[in-house]
Amino acid sequence: MNTTGTALLGFAVIIGVLMACFRAIRYLGIASVVVGVGGITFYLWQGRHWVNGYDSAHLGFTETQVVKLLGRPTRITDGTEWVEPGE
Repeated sequence: MNTTGTALLGFAVIIGVLMACFRAIRYLGIASVVVGVGGITFYLWQGRHWVNGYDSAHLGFTETQVVKLLGRPTRITDGTEWVEPGE
């Protein structure tokens, strides 16, 4: 999980709760809380999804079984370059 991103989302939730206490900026505070909680929930779901997928893949699985379990990769290389373009 991205620690910096999660910390910023947590900060957004705290600031949102404080902003929700003031009548003039209440809706902005509620929106901040919703975005922060939604972002944190997404990060947690994504982390759990990846961990469960990798733990379920076993040595000897065919390519079809791995793709069915983990999904298609975003990029395929021949091993002569790093998986991220330009690196």
